[in-house]
Amino acid sequence: MSLLDSLSLVSDGSEKHQRSNRTSIADVARRNGVFIGVAALVLLNIIITPNFLAWTTLRLQLQQATPLVFAALGMALVVTTKGIDISVGAVMAIASVVVGLTITTVGWPFAIVLALLAAGLCGALNGALVAYLRIQPIVATLAFLVGGRGLASVLVDGEFRTLDNDAFALFGRKFYTLPFGASVPLSAFVWVAVAMFIAWMMRSTPLGFKVRAVGANEIAARLSGYRTKSTILSVYVMCGVLAGLAGVFVTSLQSASDATQVGNLVELDAIAAVVVGGTTLRGGEFSASRTVAGAHFVLLAESTLLRNNVDTALTQLITGLLILSAVLLASRLSTSSRES
Repeated sequence: MSLLDSLSLVSDGSEKHQRSNRTSIADVARRNGVFIGVAALVLLNIIITPNFLAWTTLRLQLQQATPLVFAALGMALVVTTKGIDISVGAVMAIASVVVGLTITTVGWPFAIVLALLAAGLCGALNGALVAYLRIQPIVATLAFLVGGRGLASVLVDGEFRTLDNDAFALFGRKFYTLPFGASVPLSAFVWVAVAMFIAWMMRSTPLGFKVRAVGANEIAARLSGYRTKSTILSVYVMCGVLAGLAGVFVTSLQSASDATQVGNLVELDAIAAVVVGGTTLRGGEFSASRTVAGAHFVLLAESTLLRNNVDTALTQLITGLLILSAVLLASRLSTSSRES
């Protein structure tokens, strides 16, 4: 072997090592960037937001995160299959209306069950359109985004209904006092438990493997013997149930059922939370922890501005720019990781 060939081999090896290092750094940054972003927002709030570290402020953050965490987890499941569901807000409204219509006749526990069943049925309808009729996910769920909220309004004649049920209100307002004296909202325990269950399901069960396989390559998954249509259907059902759970929480917190406002535009925040969390829209990848962190990033970005007396319209603009920047950064890191 000549000296020139030897130098060429050394050069090639060095380039491969550098590409490997770049891939590793980009992948680590993409997977952990949302946690860094949340930490940065927390640090910023400690500096500029009065009483941010007061426990009442922190527990309010945990409580307010509940509906978005539920919606974002459901959205992440759908995105893992390379789909999208922009009807989660309408499904939340339907669940809220079902609770309002049934709570006085069947009691609050059965009202919650009926609301979740209705939400699951909505998800099944979306899933059937996507999986069996092969309608594009954004088109199928767009139809329900409009029609679902219209259905919710028709069911209650567009009325705003107050609910006088103290036991049901506890679901959204109940706080538990910890041994060291701090109180934590019940809803925080619920969304942590749901996130842990979904993380376990996606990591340790055949269904989780099938969901990721369908998202990675649906054709290959089908040729391997997986029932891809039923897998996609089940994911949309789960997304519907989680959206229903979010709608039940909001209804409990407000002690009111409102078909026009419950879940309004929450699908946009849910998608933002998923993407900011580093989950690629190309499918095949899921992370419950990053999705939950993404939901908190979206909420913190908005609340930071509002708590510092920034105009609402300007808050929306700045929040949108922050989310866009985070999404572009995550996309760039994902591209760099894939190309290297």
